[in-house]
Amino acid sequence: MENAAVQNGETFEQALGRFMKAVSEHKKEQLIKQFGQESFDRSFADETFSAEIGKRYVKIVLNVRGGRSVYCFVEIATGLVYKSASWRAPAKHPRGTIYATEFSGYGVSQYGGIYPK
Repeated sequence: MENAAVQNGETFEQALGRFMKAVSEHKKEQLIKQFGQESFDRSFADETFSAEIGKRYVKIVLNVRGGRSVYCFVEIATGLVYKSASWRAPAKHPRGTIYATEFSGYGVSQYGGIYPK
């Protein structure tokens, strides 16, 4: 990707892949904790994340039972994570970064970008 950031020797693509895997695993853990394994297998196991690459942002989309919603946006140049303001645009202020070493640094929850504190 053009103008993509590199931090700590990790390319944007590597960090984005790690971010998406961590988000998917975290969401699964939280849903199992909330509803139980049997309910998760029956109702949520088909949830997947996909990435749609734009000029400035990568839109992370949650795909559920034929429906789609924006999970968050990631700025290509910096790796900053933004809550979605709408289907087409991120909110104004970054919530975290895909280069974070711990999940809390990503600025997301199981539902998407978090509100600033």
